Amino acid sequence: MTSAAASPAEDRPVRDGRALVEDFVRTVAEPKRGNLNQWSSTKNHTKLLLDSARRQKLGIKKIGYTRATMYSLSANSTTTVGGIYGKLTTLASHQAYQTTRSPNLRRGCLAASGVPHLAGKSFHVTQETAAQAYFQQLGSPVTLSISTPKLRSEEHNLRTARELSQAWQVLAEKSSSLPTLKQQIEVEAHYPALLLRAYVVGEDVVAAIVRLPLYVRGDGQTPLLDLVEAELARYASCQYLNPAEERTAGQIIESLNLHPESVLRQGEIHLLADTPPSRETPAWTFDVLDIVSEDLQALAVDAMWAFPGLSATAVDILTPSVNSAEGSVVATLDPAADLEPFRYPAFGTQRFPNRAIMERMTPNS
Repeated sequence: MTSAAASPAEDRPVRDGRALVEDFVRTVAEPKRGNLNQWSSTKNHTKLLLDSARRQKLGIKKIGYTRATMYSLSANSTTTVGGIYGKLTTLASHQAYQTTRSPNLRRGCLAASGVPHLAGKSFHVTQETAAQAYFQQLGSPVTLSISTPKLRSEEHNLRTARELSQAWQVLAEKSSSLPTLKQQIEVEAHYPALLLRAYVVGEDVVAAIVRLPLYVRGDGQTPLLDLVEAELARYASCQYLNPAEERTAGQIIESLNLHPESVLRQGEIHLLADTPPSRETPAWTFDVLDIVSEDLQALAVDAMWAFPGLSATAVDILTPSVNSAEGSVVATLDPAADLEPFRYPAFGTQRFPNRAIMERMTPNS
């Protein structure tokens, strides 16, 4: 497959990210607002995979005593068809997994395959001057981040050299505990848009969700403080989602430079966090598989096939709309992505990427 768009991300005009998200809220989220899924019980990532393996009548053998549990899967007593290691399966080779984890290698593979991707570059903590020059070259706001197995930290929407320098010092201090060679800071174009996570197996997108920041909608009467408290309580009622917002309603309102007694107009939407939300930020998950456009699905498939040895992975796409790939860019790929958000979305239909993985792994399925 070939996706329609392939020009550099920084060349694309993008609307204000909040406006894009607010459009999604009005057209997709609000009509489903009253249908919050309350899953009475959930299964973790590994249990979902093992259940699907049994469904395919595969033999399961636990092997080794490593940090992550390993399982060998066999179609009969003599034919091994694959395996599970932690959150990975053998549908992702070790080389493909390591390549997706390296920002520079990931961008190189996507570029070589003509897949539009988020512009960015890696710098050592000692290279702030070079990072400032790259920031000027991009000519757009940037996000700074550290992303290693031991540490994740981000500073978003930096618009001036001074903001970049201040954020750089913060991240440099946080990275000081890492080995010297791993003290790397990513400088990426800040691309405010909807965050679409598609799960691709083989040639198909088998699940897709949008992660949406917590938000409130005005009714012309209720004080903002009450609206925010109700939203936090609603989110906290879903124990299967990420931990609830640690800040109080008052602290959130203060960060938005609003007054707790202010009243939003009827239908006015106010997001309670930046867009797109980070993976650690509390967010609503919306199943959107049935409305994701064909060209967006093609983009996700193209992104996966840019990596030899990879035939199942989550693909994160920043997009102005789920209805078109125009202006969309691939941000990351994660072969070890948790399957639970697809199986247990806050809103919408449950999907089964775990079954698709095992069907792909099983011969003659």
